[in-house]
Amino acid sequence: MALAILARRRAAEALLRRPLGAAGVSALRASYAAVAGEESDVVVVGGGPGGYVAAIKAAQLGLKTTCIEKRGTLGGTCLNVGCIPSKVSSSVTGELLEHEAPPSTPGLDWSQLPADLLICILGTLEIPDIFSSGVAQITMPPPETIANVRIRCNGEGVPDGYDLFTMDMSSRDFDTETEPNDLSWEEGRFYFYKRVVLTADPSSRNCTVMILHLLDDFLSYARVGDNHWTWIDVDELCCCYHDVLYKDDDRLFSAIRATGDVHAIDTNGPSPMLRVVLDTKNSLINNTKYIVLSESGDLQVWRYYKHVNNDRRTRELIVYKVDLGEQKLAELKDFDGRALFIGFNSSFFLRVEDFPMLAPNSVYCTDDSMEYIYCVRFGFREVGAFHLDDSSFTDQLIGSRLNWPSPIWFWPSFTKVN
Repeated sequence: MALAILARRRAAEALLRRPLGAAGVSALRASYAAVAGEESDVVVVGGGPGGYVAAIKAAQLGLKTTCIEKRGTLGGTCLNVGCIPSKVSSSVTGELLEHEAPPSTPGLDWSQLPADLLICILGTLEIPDIFSSGVAQITMPPPETIANVRIRCNGEGVPDGYDLFTMDMSSRDFDTETEPNDLSWEEGRFYFYKRVVLTADPSSRNCTVMILHLLDDFLSYARVGDNHWTWIDVDELCCCYHDVLYKDDDRLFSAIRATGDVHAIDTNGPSPMLRVVLDTKNSLINNTKYIVLSESGDLQVWRYYKHVNNDRRTRELIVYKVDLGEQKLAELKDFDGRALFIGFNSSFFLRVEDFPMLAPNSVYCTDDSMEYIYCVRFGFREVGAFHLDDSSFTDQLIGSRLNWPSPIWFWPSFTKVN
């Protein structure tokens, strides 16, 4: 333990001697002062993509961990300065240049561009809003606190993965007649976080996180500061969920099952409560279902697949408007000049008048089957638009570098989403 403390202090002192500038030195001194009187089992120097992941993993394994980072946010150069911000800024800059530049002529003088173009670009990007909202700065309960997950140890007693159990819904306990699935650490990432939905900006500390996880597409949630995940198990039908979203107006989660049934889930009290708001009395499950919040009410998207040269492709998308009063679904072909985006993300609409490059009454989709993506890691990744008017599909060509990890739609500002 004494060696760990000494290592931590020497590491911090060595970092303080580096030419970081006044701001960097101040931040490091504050971090060092905050932990100098504490003991740690593990000290991680640097909170970049490798550092903070290592620190979180060490903490999940029960080790008291200290992470030293000179920035005010975790994620390193990649998240805060380099890869992600530079790609976003390049895209936005290109669009603004194309929009603001005068018609192309020989000998074009780029000085004709507006003098405040750089300010416009930075204002559009809202870089601090995107990358410091704090997703990487909160620690949620470890995976082994999920109801059907346990740490697996090898013959020497060293943790080397997870046991994933099948649950008996009648007893709400392990199915003792079924052997657990053996998962590596990496496989756990795909099995435990099939969908993730947040109720608010996690840096507010007043945030609930809902996850949809395998084996049987359960839902579990945790609040910031909780030490375990709470399984939604109030009904024997609390399984086979395909998608989930959060409604700010009534502070409830809405989850759609494989049958198209919709459950409203209240996590505001000491125990979760569930109400069936749509009973389709349907047994059709040969598609992927999404639940979408629109200005006119809830929608459902049913996605059917086909295989082309062993690649999984979208065959058809059917959109339904939900009539809760009549307890039925009505097919919808018109988005009123909007485009819908589905995939790993929480589904959302954009108005085509604001984004002229989009096709109206279209559903833009990406691959989001965890099982397929993991098994065919570097295979074809579908990114395209399904047009409701004529049931045609337009591929959006992407480079092979985007096949792992799988592409995802996202809004460039968490603040704007809310």
